[in-house]
Amino acid sequence: MKNVYIFGSNGQDGKLLTELLIEKDVKCNLILFSKKSVLINFFGDRREKKISNNYTYITLINSIFAKYPPNIIFYFAAVHFSASEFKNEISENELNNMNFVNYLLPVHIFNYCNNYEISAKMLFTSSSLVFSNSDQSPQSEKTIRRPSCIYGKQKVLVEDYLSFANKKFNTSVYTAILYNHESFYRKDKFFTKKLISFCSNYKSNQKEKKLELFNKNAYVDMGYAPEYVKAMFELVNQGKPGSYVFATQKLMNIGNFVKEVLKFYDLDEDVINFNNFEPRNKTQLLGLNQKLKDEIDWEPKFYKNKLVKKLCEDYEKLKIFN
Repeated sequence: MKNVYIFGSNGQDGKLLTELLIEKDVKCNLILFSKKSVLINFFGDRREKKISNNYTYITLINSIFAKYPPNIIFYFAAVHFSASEFKNEISENELNNMNFVNYLLPVHIFNYCNNYEISAKMLFTSSSLVFSNSDQSPQSEKTIRRPSCIYGKQKVLVEDYLSFANKKFNTSVYTAILYNHESFYRKDKFFTKKLISFCSNYKSNQKEKKLELFNKNAYVDMGYAPEYVKAMFELVNQGKPGSYVFATQKLMNIGNFVKEVLKFYDLDEDVINFNNFEPRNKTQLLGLNQKLKDEIDWEPKFYKNKLVKKLCEDYEKLKIFN
């Protein structure tokens, strides 16, 4: 029986992959690492261990890897602060945790497997923000990485390390360069979840306060997260190791996205207040997914207005269970 690990199991992609494995009835020991705990044998006799600090995290990984050598590792864990959060000052502990999760931990996981000759497949999730200062738009796997934020720079460091290791040690590492991908499981601070939640509950809460959103003139390459997670699963099981862009290859205007959500909930535009400011990224982030299409014959079905409708429908269907 295979041992499948998901790091970042409480995040959007981790939850969606767990649901996918249940739906496909995959026979495996599923081991879930979240920020504060690890669940061993998710499908069977659950055993939970608490994680109190980074040292405990590393120690647990080493001991569990020794007992349950991984066959497949999905590394979804990430710590990312918005521009507004940085303006409010991030503590030293938060920055240290960001460095641990985004860089030190995935490198440790790879090195442990390599040092102990564990031939596991590992998928590491990178971000379109590695291209945020690039001179090229749209971007592909060959586009030079030029990040403009700490998060993007940390992703590039791990990408470079794993790319070098793939060639030197002939390992099976996959890097998924993810553009915006949304679902019901997005955290409340993210644009899509914030907007849809606000509109869905507006009438019942009799809100008078407007929702503050960012520049309506912005354009985003935005897709449906369940499709992306399914593609990552198929890539690891059927595709060749390497870097792959996950994107829709289409741009969604934020103002139009908001209008479609308001239309779905029959609300007027005056419930939204847009704040205009200079875009955080100098480059228009637009991904080319041709390599992924060639490898596993994947194309996203949900984008633009289809995506908006699907996200709203999912929210209405799932909110009563959460």
